[in-house]
Amino acid sequence: MIPDAARHAARCFAGFADAPVLPNAKGWSQVPAGFSGSAVYRVVDPRGGAWSLKQLTASASVSHVKAIHQTLLHVRRAGCDWVAGPNHLAGNRAQTVADLGTLGCWEMTRWMPGRSYSDIDRFTVSPDEAGKVLVAGCRAIASFHNAAASMLHQNGPAPSVIDRIKRLDSLSSSILSTCDDAGDKIRTLNISPTVAPELLQACHQVTADWPTFAWQIRNDLEQRAGEVTPLQWVVRDIHRGHLLFADDAGSLSTAAKPTVSGMIDFDAMRLDTPAADLARWIGDFLFLAIFHGDAAADIAARFWQAGLAEYRQICSFSHQQQTLCWTLVRSSSLISLANWVDWILQQRRRFSAADSAIAQRLVALNQQWTVVRQATDR
Repeated sequence: MIPDAARHAARCFAGFADAPVLPNAKGWSQVPAGFSGSAVYRVVDPRGGAWSLKQLTASASVSHVKAIHQTLLHVRRAGCDWVAGPNHLAGNRAQTVADLGTLGCWEMTRWMPGRSYSDIDRFTVSPDEAGKVLVAGCRAIASFHNAAASMLHQNGPAPSVIDRIKRLDSLSSSILSTCDDAGDKIRTLNISPTVAPELLQACHQVTADWPTFAWQIRNDLEQRAGEVTPLQWVVRDIHRGHLLFADDAGSLSTAAKPTVSGMIDFDAMRLDTPAADLARWIGDFLFLAIFHGDAAADIAARFWQAGLAEYRQICSFSHQQQTLCWTLVRSSSLISLANWVDWILQQRRRFSAADSAIAQRLVALNQQWTVVRQATDR
């Protein structure tokens, strides 16, 4: 069932003036909620073209969203036609956000084909198969960066480093006390039995590792904070769920050379270091190494080296940027794990995503941190 607000919003965009007005229009559907809580719908124009219609969150800056849209259009014109570009309003090609007042602000982007790597059972995939998809993603990210840099680039301290220092300091003031008596707190808050054991494991992990590793990571971030590095438009949240791959052979992981067919969800885009995207993408594969026992460290190193080597086929990436990238991987791995503990037990936030998705996220973060904690500097 498509709500009135979504149907009214759709009719504001080019190609949708004659869109169906029925709440159960053929081909239209609501997309399962993600962690951001944004309402997203798959909608189909009268010609059969599929689009993603999203209601912006209340905290979103419309001017920033419009700047993101301009960057996406530029990147598409530069050859990255697998990027989900925005539609414009009917009769106004300069506007890409529909403001419906009390019904919210909306954007419409192309519905991209393909499957994400998160659809594949991570317990059965081999390191070689995962590595091929990781490398293909790095190639796409490099192409995106190369195109985006032709629009705007500058030099300065990396905002992602400053953000992590601030978040690390904020968590350090309370995270260990939040983890105290975690089992009792989980029961008191009536946390879902699907989420509870994974959340408890996260609390144990944070309790064990925060005193030793948080200050080490902060020192590394402090060193990076004083460095001048290339900055440009980057995606920042480019993980396994946000890159789609063609699945012509019926199994994208076993394809000889996986092909990126879509890049989606640009809510987090801003000016930052390209290392932030590589850290997010490569870091999201490292947890796979844990399923290979004693070979985990070697597999993680192979993922890291292969991803950077592929990226450098298209974009330059200095040793300084590589060090920055690994610092972002380490800091994000620990901070992300602690964030979920803080959000659920301290802030008592509730998420519209399915409990199974939250549990899987906690499992992946626990495993990613385990691999990163044991790894040497890259």
